[in-house]
Amino acid sequence: MLCASYQWGAKKMRRNPVLILVFTLVIGLLVGYLTGRSQSGSVAFTPSNELAGSRYEWVIERFIDGDSFEARLKSADGVDLFNLNLVYGVRIVGIDTPERGDCGFDAAKAKFEELVGSGSFALVSGGTEDETDGYGRLLRYVELKGTDVGLTLIEQGLALAAYDSVDTKAKVGPHDRENEYRVADKTTKRLCP
Repeated sequence: MLCASYQWGAKKMRRNPVLILVFTLVIGLLVGYLTGRSQSGSVAFTPSNELAGSRYEWVIERFIDGDSFEARLKSADGVDLFNLNLVYGVRIVGIDTPERGDCGFDAAKAKFEELVGSGSFALVSGGTEDETDGYGRLLRYVELKGTDVGLTLIEQGLALAAYDSVDTKAKVGPHDRENEYRVADKTTKRLCP
């Protein structure tokens, strides 16, 4: 009985090429699903400390404001990864710059663009409890040739020390450079009141 129904199904499929196409498509999707392979062809990594430090070179994909941007992984351990399109949203740890429309937005964003420009830089883990913020962005310091970009923005009055253990509104834990950022924030005249 089983053989008879199988033979009937096989004969029916030979006569109808649309059934063959649908059957092949369903099997292909099932195999793809079962093997856990992405159909998009993109490569994804879980954000972690592994994407921080001098082993990794990053370049700016897009500036969003003075403390947020999209970064593309350029290389790891000297291996060129630029064409893999590994792009991550990043939020600089421990600072807050003005939002679009607020006093100082243009100046903070322009200074950030000037500091980082089109060169490569390192993203350094901030030692925060969470590796990402509520929007899924990596929480990192930005270092360019030994310069801490976040600290520079604070020292020039374009950013506030924020999103740390002192900032009770943000409810974020401490970060590794919190004391240094807070001291700079207290001794710097701000661009906007």
